[in-house]
Amino acid sequence: MTNRTQVHRHRRGATVLGVAAVATVALTVAACGSSGPTSQPTSGSPSVSTPADAPTSATPGSPPPVVKLPAQVPNDVAKRSSVAVTGCQAGNGGWTASGTASAPAGKAASYKITVFFTSTKATVLGWGSTSVHVPAGGTQHWSVTKRLPDGSGDALCVLRGVG
Repeated sequence: MTNRTQVHRHRRGATVLGVAAVATVALTVAACGSSGPTSQPTSGSPSVSTPADAPTSATPGSPPPVVKLPAQVPNDVAKRSSVAVTGCQAGNGGWTASGTASAPAGKAASYKITVFFTSTKATVLGWGSTSVHVPAGGTQHWSVTKRLPDGSGDALCVLRGVG
């Protein structure tokens, strides 16, 4: 009889642990969902496109607003080797990534450059892109500027793709 009681108690303990595990998973999934605002990409000038500005305020201690990222980013390894990020700085109400693109001698080149602006912990805060045409054998300066949510702190400029 003692063994049956111990087995029953063990099963009841396992049931309690199972219910607790299910409740924990349900709460975790609910906490990961977001019904917050998202940014929609819009076009800027013919050579620059940036997503719509995300909300410009965040509650201290809350996660940054959700940023809608492009579904596909052109990324050609050969073209990427001709593009460099040389600067990433705050100013004029936003962050600016800047750099150079070069073309081989004897052949002009065109590039679509996409930059992700991230927090220092790799959360994407915004993105933007620009197109640049470089004459044969030349080098062309490019830049992408994006207004990030207030309270975003320092940002990093990540060259996401070159097409």
